[in-house]
Amino acid sequence: MSACLPAGATESAHTERAHPPHSPPPGRSRRFRVAGADLSAAVAVFLIALPLSLGIALATGAPLQAGLVAAAVGGLVAG
Repeated sequence: MSACLPAGATESAHTERAHPPHSPPPGRSRRFRVAGADLSAAVAVFLIALPLSLGIALATGAPLQAGLVAAAVGGLVAG
């Protein structure tokens, strides 16, 4: 008898599964689902990248709108 199994458990009870391990459960899948954590991560990246990209745009002589666009694109890509 193994120390890991309860006394009344059989080997076949632990090997039967409804779906293979490491696979998503069966059901309806949505293609473009955005989780709340992904959206908040994109906003956080945008807010952190904003002063950095505006500073780089100012230092290189580029218009500040280019730095703003760069921060927005970075937030979209990260999200």
